[in-house]
Amino acid sequence: MSFVGRSASSLIGKKFNRWTILKLISGTKTIPRKALCKCDCGTKAIHNLSTIVDNRSNSCGCYRSEVTSLRSTKHGMCNSPEYISWLAMKQRCSYRKGWNFKYYGKLGVTIDKRWNEFAVFFADMGSKPTPEHTLDRIDPHGNYGPSNCRWATKKEQALNTRKRANRGQN
Repeated sequence: MSFVGRSASSLIGKKFNRWTILKLISGTKTIPRKALCKCDCGTKAIHNLSTIVDNRSNSCGCYRSEVTSLRSTKHGMCNSPEYISWLAMKQRCSYRKGWNFKYYGKLGVTIDKRWNEFAVFFADMGSKPTPEHTLDRIDPHGNYGPSNCRWATKKEQALNTRKRANRGQN
């Protein structure tokens, strides 16, 4: 064990990878000394003290989950408001069974092909200025694309509807 020469009690409160040792649990000649540890994510577990101190355990499993998630995600923004807006836009224009398809996809509203990738959409649109802003088409008769979209408030969107645009054409 790498803590030879040190008092085991001096390990309480020390951090090894994502584990912090909270309490020592005495062992015997045949059963190794154990420790109650707390992971950075908040999970508590009892481990062999040597496993923790010798860095053979990084975390409770949360580290592996994070690495796997990062490896399988291109942009890391799956739960962001911008990603959710992008998905909603795609659903409105492409998902025939969606409740609002009849107002978008069925009427011929399309999405710029570049925006099939979220990273390109985000590069063009950037972050939402506030949580109250949503994706809006500047020309309500036009398609979704960088030259016809903006982040707008509900009030701005209420002033920018097909009905209002049609009244202005008469």
